[in-house]
Amino acid sequence: RSAAISACQKTAKWELALELFSMLAQSKMNSNTVACSAAISVCGRIGEWRQALQLFGMLAQSSQRLDTISYNAVLNAFEKGGKWNEVLQLLSEMTECKIELTSITFNAVLSACAKFGHW
Repeated sequence: RSAAISACQKTAKWELALELFSMLAQSKMNSNTVACSAAISVCGRIGEWRQALQLFGMLAQSSQRLDTISYNAVLNAFEKGGKWNEVLQLLSEMTECKIELTSITFNAVLSACAKFGHW
């Protein structure tokens, strides 16, 4: 199902992606980091940073491990939502938790800071 969520994300079918993720979360199967990160990315694309943060919180509370992909998905959602301060807080958390920082990470941080004049 995570492949289906990712496919929906890539084709901008965000409503279907969130519905699939909801079905996965409610089923007996555990939603995994990939599926959750894809759902977070979908939320970010449509400017639903609150929903992205909620999904990230669910992932953090589950037995799944937070990874660079899930953090970057939330960073992008915050960046698109104009939440530059949250972007910086999450970057700090990533550093503290020794999460790998990638070019995607830095692009989201720089973009958020540039958009809102916080160099």
